[in-house]
Amino acid sequence: MSSTGSTARRMIERSMKKERKEDTMKMKRWLAAFLPFVFLTVAAVEAAPHVSPNIYEWVQSSARANYFFNKRVMHYGMTADGAIDPNVLIVPTLQTYDDVAIADVVAKRRWRGESLEGYDDLVGEAEYLRIDLAAGTSTLERTDDLDSTWSTLTSTTPKNVTVIKNLPEKSLERKFLEAILFYEKNHRMEIASQTKKTLTAEDLKILEAHERENPAEAAEGAEEKAQKDDARKADRKSGK
Repeated sequence: MSSTGSTARRMIERSMKKERKEDTMKMKRWLAAFLPFVFLTVAAVEAAPHVSPNIYEWVQSSARANYFFNKRVMHYGMTADGAIDPNVLIVPTLQTYDDVAIADVVAKRRWRGESLEGYDDLVGEAEYLRIDLAAGTSTLERTDDLDSTWSTLTSTTPKNVTVIKNLPEKSLERKFLEAILFYEKNHRMEIASQTKKTLTAEDLKILEAHERENPAEAAEGAEEKAQKDDARKADRKSGK
């Protein structure tokens, strides 16, 4: 073979090797860019169990959690004689956490020396609220830490009472509670039917009266009237 032919063959081989190397580098760059999105997507799906919009009403999301309430289970209270009490609203709620919030819950339990069994599958928390519409308060009756099957890991009964109007206007808690109150105002008969399968004539009369008035506004009006009365009494004492 002539030296010219050998030189040409070597040039072709070098060109082919260069092309294969460039193709390999392109593939590596593509994989480096694509694979993180695959892993992140899989991780996100695994970390966020499905929350049915037919059962739970989404209200808001923060950087750390999503906030829902159970619109299919929420119901009014009952009086001692079995009549419906629309001034009391029982509401199961749900929060789903991101990885940072989960790690925070686990770290706090570890610091307090509490059991971590099952907490490698923690996804969120259920809270059970008793809202007194007339008093404008919300009582946290129970909290449950939940795993990805919605099973309870741990339950507590804080019994904390919150005066809704005293919360900061832009706080997540106030916005969440006000969203529940707004839903109640627009779905009263639906909530009543979830409270009792058969509504009596007395129940309907009570609901009609509840529909005509806003218990929270009535409570605020009574408080405002009392404050004005106190101010007038103080003025009389001072001779004004």
